[in-house]
Amino acid sequence: MILSDARLNRLSALSSVVQGIVVVVAVFVGLYQWKVQNDLARAQNFQNIAQQAAAFNTVLLENGELLELWSSEGKGLNSDTQRRKYRELLVQWLVFHENVYHQHQRGWLDDEAYGGWQRDLEYTVQHHDLRVIGSNAVDLFPGGFGQLLEQLGGPRRTAG
Repeated sequence: MILSDARLNRLSALSSVVQGIVVVVAVFVGLYQWKVQNDLARAQNFQNIAQQAAAFNTVLLENGELLELWSSEGKGLNSDTQRRKYRELLVQWLVFHENVYHQHQRGWLDDEAYGGWQRDLEYTVQHHDLRVIGSNAVDLFPGGFGQLLEQLGGPRRTAG
């Protein structure tokens, strides 16, 4: 069977249309897969953050002395050893929050998930004695997180 030029032109045009449709469908499938993968990555990220916080709390619960230091919120520390231990606990908790802050800033943690961590950071800054850190929050935590600590009420200059 020999095809006429007109018929070949119609088949060629139809083939181009079908190829265009396939490309558009492939793009939409790719975007959907990207969205699903992004949602899964966010869920995994949130789970990792929760596990890190749980690990910190587990250390406190397993060590009565550290639990007492943390629960004191830095008040009434009687020795240099207590101040150093409390300082390290506080700095580690703030480093954890700095990680959460940067993940939120990059869009890896949505506003709803970040809200609870933000409230915990506010509580930490307002109730714990950040003066034990012994430096300016912006020096210890440069960039936006250090500025956020100051906005939340952290001391600009802290006593050693």
